[in-house]
Amino acid sequence: MNNERIERLNDLRKELEQTPPEPWSNIKTWIAKATPIIRKDWPDFLDDFREVTTEPSWLALPRTFGGPSSESSNAQARNTEIGVNRGKSIDAKKGVLNFLTGLLATSPSTPEPSALTIIRLLCERFPIFARQLKTRRTGRDPIKIEDEYDVQYLLHALFRIYFDDVRPEEWTPTYAGASSRMDFLLKNEKIVIEAKMTRDTLKDRQVGEQLIIDINKYSKHPDCRTLVCFVFDPNGLIANPRGLEHDLSGSHAGIEVVVITSPR
Repeated sequence: MNNERIERLNDLRKELEQTPPEPWSNIKTWIAKATPIIRKDWPDFLDDFREVTTEPSWLALPRTFGGPSSESSNAQARNTEIGVNRGKSIDAKKGVLNFLTGLLATSPSTPEPSALTIIRLLCERFPIFARQLKTRRTGRDPIKIEDEYDVQYLLHALFRIYFDDVRPEEWTPTYAGASSRMDFLLKNEKIVIEAKMTRDTLKDRQVGEQLIIDINKYSKHPDCRTLVCFVFDPNGLIANPRGLEHDLSGSHAGIEVVVITSPR
């Protein structure tokens, strides 16, 4: 939200920079567009904005009538008015630009979290999410996560909160004579997510072996630049989760691999 309002303010400032200060009606048109945005995004500064965008008091010199000398005096007066009022328009526009610059300086933008940061957060906090699903009102059966298909189902729903294009079960290129399906592909971000859930027949060594196969398999996919391997270990069957992450995370076969075990 903060980034969006700063972007809108930047757009307003750029538009004002390109707006000629004369005639003043140009600036008034810009003010009419800018005021609702300031009211919505920067309500605490609305009164200051209205003050700084007040129309200048234009110079109007008296005219004289009759004879060549009066015409000369009137022409001189008009030139003086034009020069003074042009200066007032330019100064008024500069004042508004300085005001907008000040707003931008007092509200530095907050970088948007990267796709990988969001994925890591969802995976690392997935056990909290899973535990909360078990807590339901009296008479309602708890929602249990029994296998990795349940993990994939719930992760898909969570990813849809943050990503527009989540493609489940994409086909991978042929590896070792056969093709298979990946769990998720975030096509725009070029990230593949493979989710596993430990069980008595899938722990430590078996998980590591499967992840090595996944790394080699997904390295051949044209839309995979990063492979995230999420291992949900609710019963603590991974003896050394940090070691598993350390050994397999990093650059492998031309892709970046991130292994996340949770809880750990």
